[in-house]
Amino acid sequence: MKKTVTGAEARANARWMDIGTLIAVCVPIPFLIFWFGGAILVYAMTRYHPNPKVGKYIQASTYRFYGVMGFIIPVGTFIPMGALKDWLIFWGCAAICWIIPSIMSLIKIQKDSWEDVEYDNSFVINLPKRS
Repeated sequence: MKKTVTGAEARANARWMDIGTLIAVCVPIPFLIFWFGGAILVYAMTRYHPNPKVGKYIQASTYRFYGVMGFIIPVGTFIPMGALKDWLIFWGCAAICWIIPSIMSLIKIQKDSWEDVEYDNSFVINLPKRS
């Protein structure tokens, strides 16, 4: 059976990762912690979207997010517990690495041309109806 994904739907899906990252960096507690797991879900749902542009944008955003998180976790281990100033500096550097590229990506997504994509969802297993 053929289905269609509109250009507007594809554009909205391509924005999820960047918007989630911006919210998580602006309100780090508790959203950054939840977004660490939620980003995996967004990536899994949208990486192989019928429109390949969505996957491209999501993959780039995911690499940025987890690249910085992969740096924060091992380096942050050695920051003393009471060193709020050190954590704020670290968070500020991470925010710069996330905010500027995410805004640029959102602008690029908005300017990109998005066409409707028709796809066949016959790969879904259709179980026989019970009688």
